[in-house]
Amino acid sequence: MSEKPILFSGEMVRAILSGKKTQTCRPLKPQPTGASQADYCYPYFRDDILYVRETWGIDNTDGLQKYVYKATEPDWCACHEGFKWHPSIHMPKSVARIFIKVKAVDCLRLSCLTDRQIKAEGIEGDSELVRLAKFQCLWDSCYGDGASMLNPVVWRIEFERIEKGEAI
Repeated sequence: MSEKPILFSGEMVRAILSGKKTQTCRPLKPQPTGASQADYCYPYFRDDILYVRETWGIDNTDGLQKYVYKATEPDWCACHEGFKWHPSIHMPKSVARIFIKVKAVDCLRLSCLTDRQIKAEGIEGDSELVRLAKFQCLWDSCYGDGASMLNPVVWRIEFERIEKGEAI
């Protein structure tokens, strides 16, 4: 078991916080020609603890240092002169407010995701077709226009949210 960072967009942070997102898919890094699945280097393993990196800032009003998070307080900077958001990639573990525990990791083609798995991505909609379209839009926004149509092999990482105190 190890503890590692993982990046999420504001929309996906809100889905985790609401309990709607319990899985994420990430593309496999390109492997040498002829590599088998056994040659792939798993990014995470069952029981790994991941701390969610998200856009954040420091509120120093009233002389007390408090962390604020863009996903849930997007207009904070408009109300506070000189306030600056810090990119998620620069978030230290000590600032993280969301910790997740990996339950399962497998790999599959993006098009093989079931509707249940797409819902576990935090995607909502009135029908399976609507959810699929929303998921494809989300994927393309993360990995480039048309990326979902390339049908990449992805890591499917199931997780559960845990309290910060349960982390290592």
